[in-house]
Amino acid sequence: MIRSYVISDDPAYFHHAYARPSFAFFTLKDMVGKESFTRAMKAFMNRWEGKHPTPYDFFFTFEDVINRDLSWFWEPWFFNFGYPDLAIKEVRQTDNRHHITIAQQGKLPIPLNLTVWLDNGSIKKVNKSPAVWKNKDHHEVTLESEHPIDSVKLENRIVPDVYPGNNAYRAEK
Repeated sequence: MIRSYVISDDPAYFHHAYARPSFAFFTLKDMVGKESFTRAMKAFMNRWEGKHPTPYDFFFTFEDVINRDLSWFWEPWFFNFGYPDLAIKEVRQTDNRHHITIAQQGKLPIPLNLTVWLDNGSIKKVNKSPAVWKNKDHHEVTLESEHPIDSVKLENRIVPDVYPGNNAYRAEK
């Protein structure tokens, strides 16, 4: 929603005009599903063909077609200066459960993709929709296992994390 004439720096312009919206669309597609995304995109193109839509027309069309309030998604992606940054805040074990707390530090709702390696060599993967960040900035993942955690890693195939230094945990031995 930043006016292009306000951005005089070429890399910043590219980011705001091309990279950020494309990441937002990939994230939105991941969240609502390919079929719903395609249906909403086709409806937008049909409704606004030959006209001059605003970004709000795009937002409202998507919400209308998929019948979901996405204001919590549009706000950080298109109106705020948030950035993609998830962090592993805490890893703890209680009985046969592991509790992994992830913080959304950058304020952009992005998918949560977690890989957990247990000390017996097994691997558990957890993939959560960006919807886990709706109206909150922490999410706890709970895994059942009698084996202790060896390591944990946050990864994102769609949107690169701005600060990957807080995306890994290794148990002390």
